[in-house]
Amino acid sequence: MFKITRAEFLLATIFALMGLIFSHKFFLIWLNTLNPIAGLLFYYLVLFLTITLLSHFGLVISGIKIKKPLQFFGTLLIIFSFFIIVNWESPFINYQVYGSLPDSSQFSQILFQSEDGATFYFWSTIIGVSTDLAGILTYVITPFILTLIGAFFVIEKPRLGVS
Repeated sequence: MFKITRAEFLLATIFALMGLIFSHKFFLIWLNTLNPIAGLLFYYLVLFLTITLLSHFGLVISGIKIKKPLQFFGTLLIIFSFFIIVNWESPFINYQVYGSLPDSSQFSQILFQSEDGATFYFWSTIIGVSTDLAGILTYVITPFILTLIGAFFVIEKPRLGVS
């Protein structure tokens, strides 16, 4: 027979409450006021707090227990890099498909608060490079660099011990 533990029920309840809050019109209107980078930072804050809470209750993902905060940070960088590559939610995607950037007045800012959307916004709007160069920086260079940095933090380094 299927039995739900208290921790599993608590997890499901927390996710239901998060869904209720994060889909509420008031919250979405507030989220829409954030630029792609600020919205993504908020998203990663929620992700960090959720994983920290799950860890506090002894829930682990795939049997992996993160021993140090820097390992968690490194893992986030690698995941962030992966999602830059596969999310396809930045204005650059529209540029590649239709040859023009989307009219920002026609879309909610929330649509671009993804890993690739915020990275493209950083390169194209904040740094101000061309659309084509921003695409290369977003989908090639940034994931490469962030993955290397993430791997540096994730992999345990051998230490010289004093015997």
